[in-house]
Amino acid sequence: MTRALLLLLTAALAYPSSDPRDGQRRLYFLAATSTWNRTDAFPANLYEIENGKLKLIKEIVPSSEGVNFIRRYDGVLTIGSPHITPTRLYLVDARNEILSVSSTPIGVDGSTLTETLFVDPPRLGLSQALELTSGNTAGPIKQSSEVITLSSPLRQSDLVKSAPWSVWADLRMTGSTAGPQEQGASASCTIRNGQIGYPSPVGLIRLVPSADGPRAGKEDYCTVSGSNERFLIYIRLVGSIGELAAAKEKTFEVYDRATRRTTPVIVQGSFSRVTLYGDWLVITTVEPNFDHRPNPGIDAHSQQGGTALSPPIQDLFAHNEPPQYFPGICVLRNLATGDAITLNTGQADTEILGVLGNTVVYRINKQLISGRLGKDAIADSKVIAEDVNVTAIHWMLPGK
Repeated sequence: MTRALLLLLTAALAYPSSDPRDGQRRLYFLAATSTWNRTDAFPANLYEIENGKLKLIKEIVPSSEGVNFIRRYDGVLTIGSPHITPTRLYLVDARNEILSVSSTPIGVDGSTLTETLFVDPPRLGLSQALELTSGNTAGPIKQSSEVITLSSPLRQSDLVKSAPWSVWADLRMTGSTAGPQEQGASASCTIRNGQIGYPSPVGLIRLVPSADGPRAGKEDYCTVSGSNERFLIYIRLVGSIGELAAAKEKTFEVYDRATRRTTPVIVQGSFSRVTLYGDWLVITTVEPNFDHRPNPGIDAHSQQGGTALSPPIQDLFAHNEPPQYFPGICVLRNLATGDAITLNTGQADTEILGVLGNTVVYRINKQLISGRLGKDAIADSKVIAEDVNVTAIHWMLPGK
């Protein structure tokens, strides 16, 4: 792969956006549907809010290419495309005064992306490690690793074949989206002698104390579901799908880097998803649905057909495997204070998009809503946008 092929095709854009509670804050919203397991494909569009409607900033990925995966970290979105075999990584960076949209080729030597991880190497800033697999039926499969350093500004990013830093680094990720399709990041890890080891394609590893208990000191496997400067969220791997379906809850473990303590967090719904926003752990309640109960909410079933950005919402619900039931319940738990707030909309298509200070932005069907986080409830909720394309929005990037 020549260096010329690795040059970013960068378009630097500056757009005003609005949070009705803070005129100085810019908000960007990504509408996209990953169809890595479907024949149809949809575009990835970046929006802002203007006069209660979505205003298109840029079509980042056309529908002719489609989306394979989307990942979010601290003001950066990475989008893999095309939708079946990604060969290009699109980058959206909202960390600076100027919003940057760029792209770089991945796997252009015939290799296929099989895994993505977020790493935060010392002194080099945010990076994304891509494990690429290439081969054919006549010969052995060859694996290689490529690392894209998402330095700022993005136009100076580069793609390297090996990690030019110490093996000590920390894995960073935000967790799953709360929408009808699970589109999030996670990483498998091993617990040995009371410590968590993170394997990655480039050999990065970080060890931290794990929870005390009867399994401490023994080898165990778990999945990291979220990580930031203070907290690490992980869950020990459990048994079969049948065991998950029979359970009413599951337990995540929260490691606090400041206190070096691990605390269990019991989550209702054995298929529930979690996302980390600063001190806030956002839980989307998801239950097994092997008897195929209809997901609740009038809009989710009678008014939301397919759009140019997404297939019908009920189609996405129906294709979840294993079958899942969304009661329309989201819980926000402040990991620093212990405060808990429950949002119960009764609409399956409910999703919390982000927490900014004491403001929460969430989506119910075709509406984007902003509210204030109180002691035990969301107050002063206000619809900030309503549009048919809101149903495809699963990511929010706060700008400067």
